[in-house]
Amino acid sequence: MDEESEELTKLISEVRSKGFVVIPEERTIYYNCHKLESTNIKPIKKLCSQYGFVRQARLID
Repeated sequence: MDEESEELTKLISEVRSKGFVVIPEERTIYYNCHKLESTNIKPIKKLCSQYGFVRQARLID
């Protein structure tokens, strides 16, 4: 595994540990639509800016 893949894996794990659903094949990070501010964390910003991930809201009660 090269250095970039290791960083990507680490970022995905970190985001998942905070309760987000990450699907690497779709390059999508799913979050609770009632907590939009929760997506404003550094690992999510980095996944979006460097690796082309997008944020997608989900309706969760």
